[in-house]
Amino acid sequence: MYGETNNGPNLTEYQQKNQGDLRKLKPWTSRMCALALFSKNQDVIVDELSNRFALEENGNWDLIKTLCMPVWMKESYKLR
Repeated sequence: MYGETNNGPNLTEYQQKNQGDLRKLKPWTSRMCALALFSKNQDVIVDELSNRFALEENGNWDLIKTLCMPVWMKESYKLR
């Protein structure tokens, strides 16, 4: 969910981790962006991404571009 992929036998190990592996994060598709844009609860999406990928610690422009946050984030102050 949210763009990361899971390859093979590491599924159990991956599910036990609190934070996702940023290397597994794929660029969001236009469908994912549209769902996030028209979501009534963008805070839930941002909270999930923050918890899974530690956005505050790992946040950089490449990660933000991968998640297409400038496209779907309605409240720009949250992007800062």
